[in-house]
Amino acid sequence: MDKLFTFNEIRQAMKVVKDFKNGFLTNFFPEVDKTNGWIEQGKLYKLEEEETVFFFRNNNEFTYLFYATTTLEALNKALNKLKTMTDETQLVVDIIGKEPEIQAITGVFKENGFYHYTVLNRMSRESLTVDDINIAKGLKLSDTSCAPIIFNILNQYFDPIAEQLPTIEEINRWINSNHLIILEEDNIILGFVIFDLIGITSYLRYWFVHPEHRNRKVGSHLLNEYFKRSTGTKRQLFWVIKTNENAIKRYMHYGFFSENLYDYVLTNKNIQYEATNN
Repeated sequence: MDKLFTFNEIRQAMKVVKDFKNGFLTNFFPEVDKTNGWIEQGKLYKLEEEETVFFFRNNNEFTYLFYATTTLEALNKALNKLKTMTDETQLVVDIIGKEPEIQAITGVFKENGFYHYTVLNRMSRESLTVDDINIAKGLKLSDTSCAPIIFNILNQYFDPIAEQLPTIEEINRWINSNHLIILEEDNIILGFVIFDLIGITSYLRYWFVHPEHRNRKVGSHLLNEYFKRSTGTKRQLFWVIKTNENAIKRYMHYGFFSENLYDYVLTNKNIQYEATNN
């Protein structure tokens, strides 16, 4: 594996695959700022195998796997080699696409020692109607002193394999760009939303209400503040665990609807997804 030092190295590696002119399949759509953060932290590597390039992002407990390849046949060949090199490493891969096309790619991974973990479904919302016009007491933009608290909450209540939890550095970037809103009471965080604004699209990354403070409209205050700050975008997007029916109902209440776009999460260790109550 080769350690990456610049974002341009990613572009060049992807270009090598495209230059074969034999097709192009990938699950890697890197955002410049986030990816540069991984590079600065020394967490991003690549491995080239003929018509396939793999990218690896190291986490504390496992490694995220990304790929760019020409065909399913080329991917199968490269994965066959990869499994002999990473037998002791837990790899996690997100395969994003529409049904039924996505099944062919997941099938190749399963043939090479990967197991189904869970599935996320993308939901979207086009309306910018805001139901809650009152500003709740304690609703405000977070400052960096809250970053460790947010980090601990995410790691306690969210699944790290299924939901790609951020680093402290990423949380601080959201705070510095005014994209992390909290609702607190007596200096205790009751809930928060984290989001990104990219062009005409708003991405809701995390929406959390502490279990001890639910049924107090904490979630609605936070989400409507997020909608207000997304004014000017044409749609809002969010990924939700497909089997989390309670969460899906909540999002539908706020105008989100399910799209035919899924994220299949696989891992090379045969472990089971444990549902959380976020």
